[in-house]
Amino acid sequence: MGEKNGERKEIAKAGKKPPLFKSVIALFLWLGMVQFNLGLLVSAFFLPLRIGILIPALLVLLRLIPINRNSKFGSKVARFIAKNAYGYFPVTVHIEDEKAFDPDQAYVFGYEPHTIIGLGAWALTDRAGYTPFPKIKFLASSLAFNIPIMRHIWTWLGLFPVTRKSFVKQLSAGNSCIVVPGGMQEMLYLEPDSEVAFLKSRKGFVKLAIEMGCPLVPVFCFGQVSDSVSSTTEHCDWYTNPAQEE
Repeated sequence: MGEKNGERKEIAKAGKKPPLFKSVIALFLWLGMVQFNLGLLVSAFFLPLRIGILIPALLVLLRLIPINRNSKFGSKVARFIAKNAYGYFPVTVHIEDEKAFDPDQAYVFGYEPHTIIGLGAWALTDRAGYTPFPKIKFLASSLAFNIPIMRHIWTWLGLFPVTRKSFVKQLSAGNSCIVVPGGMQEMLYLEPDSEVAFLKSRKGFVKLAIEMGCPLVPVFCFGQVSDSVSSTTEHCDWYTNPAQEE
């Protein structure tokens, strides 16, 4: 549909859904590691002492060992998740005036709402394949990078902790960044049939974008609240609009 400042582009993932069993495995690897770690810790109490004590020791080891972002095994895991987990959700991305984006410019994508977990933000990453923009990094909660196994998987998926140091490093390298400013605190205001954006006291990402000379791109996901609160399978739409300069 034509617009005054450009064209609105709609991108929907083509092709059939992946097999259900692959989607279940991929979703578990992507989102189920917190529950998996808790399950391991609980099971340790019901095992013989010599075996049970090995479980927390193993988890501590997995928390401490360094992660190779360029691991071939990690790349295979990330591709499997991107293909079978991302493809499980019905997604359409609406891009307002795609020509306004400079492929050599780093952007800050401010995504809302967070809900239980910002599932929609993953659609903007380069691995998901929904957008034509290269070099987009997702900055996620630093807590995720302290959870054994989960930190490996999310790192292989191309995520970085949402710290100022990491933010500046990625933008300086010419990478665009996706941030969810509402964060986990936004979950406290989650209500059925309501779209809530907790932004009043979350201006740090705006200041940093100005300091780094990176345009802001507002992104909103419609339908995610219904999916998170009532577990329906409504269609989710993402809408992006490049910040216009005077």
